[in-house]
Amino acid sequence: MIYPKDIYRLFDDLWPAMHASSSHKQHCISSLHRIESCFRKWGKNYDSLLDGLSSLDGIGLTIASGLIWSTKPMEAVPFDKFTMTYALKEGILRNEYISGGHYANACQKIVAYCDGFTFIEVDGSEREYDVEDFVREAREKMIDFPSLLGPK
Repeated sequence: MIYPKDIYRLFDDLWPAMHASSSHKQHCISSLHRIESCFRKWGKNYDSLLDGLSSLDGIGLTIASGLIWSTKPMEAVPFDKFTMTYALKEGILRNEYISGGHYANACQKIVAYCDGFTFIEVDGSEREYDVEDFVREAREKMIDFPSLLGPK
């Protein structure tokens, strides 16, 4: 299930710099009943859930993938243009297609990639590198990339 706190985390913590982040957040909050219906219907099938969410008015693939990630941050991926471009540039994914039954597989590939790394905290301690680290690194490395690709 998805809760308002999940939506706030997505837009306030992960994607605060996204174009129109505040209006996307408000739209998701006001559409929460329809979003919850999708989670109830397809919650464990990420491909169907992505397709269902992205069919809602005002919620495309990027926001849909972010909503799924907000409830399952260790196994789902929020594919914005930076994350997708980075995954392609690193050779983790071969194309930018996540709709039509490709989302779960793309997520599995990103999670497997992340499993190969550790993250060193400011205090010197180590922890597993995770999807959120990948997304933040993608934005940092791709911010000036000339041609960014969003998910399709």
